[in-house]
Amino acid sequence: MKTVYLILLCLFLCPFRLDAADSPEAKKEKAAKEDKKEKEKTIALHFRPKEKVRETPKHIPEVKIFFETFRDERPNPREIGENLENKDKRIVILTADEHGAAGFVQSVLKEHFRNKGFQVEENPSGEGKILRGSLVKFWTVEEKRYRSEVLVKLEVRDKANHLYYQRTYAGEGSNFGRSLSEGNYQESISESLARMMDHLFSDADLIKALAERPRPARAEEKAPPTPSEAGPAKEKPVSTPSKTKRPTGAKPQGPVFGPK
Repeated sequence: MKTVYLILLCLFLCPFRLDAADSPEAKKEKAAKEDKKEKEKTIALHFRPKEKVRETPKHIPEVKIFFETFRDERPNPREIGENLENKDKRIVILTADEHGAAGFVQSVLKEHFRNKGFQVEENPSGEGKILRGSLVKFWTVEEKRYRSEVLVKLEVRDKANHLYYQRTYAGEGSNFGRSLSEGNYQESISESLARMMDHLFSDADLIKALAERPRPARAEEKAPPTPSEAGPAKEKPVSTPSKTKRPTGAKPQGPVFGPK
């Protein structure tokens, strides 16, 4: 009888026991994660264009080039695109790259400058040039096809921070592929970067700025010496105005006040 009572008690209590994983809070959190997962897709960044960079500078200047860390001027650096195949279900494309999109663009440019024959160094030198870059746009839209656009602002400077040249370079890429394909995103992005570098390497003014001889350093203006540096100030003798006699019959100069 006691055993039957325990069995009935267990059957009565078990349905009302909530596991931590089945609690309303846990279910709500799980649903939020699933919903976020459906609205986002994270991809890695790899340079894999269908067509390589076509342009090569006619002249490679004998100058050492240092790539300063590129800045990302976009409002949301992790976001690199969106899937709009379903207008009611926008999916944001994120990057999993450790250095972000700006670091990815810098590494691609750095590699191609080396491949073209430029002397790329790891530390800025006094006689070399510094390439300072800013990522203005890095975006891919997937609808019926993939469309990518990149905008990179480059500045040519020297170690003394003299500005020699600046320009913004643009590139576009597109291709067909499977929906939400990481490989197709990489191809479209890489195509936009390759076309951007075509404009860059065909820019004669950029090459000229890289080849320009370093400008002389600005002369530093010396601050006026402090009293302690200049020594004690010498006291000037106080001179008393000499009294001059007015000629007889001469009238005083200036207006005369009072009754006439």
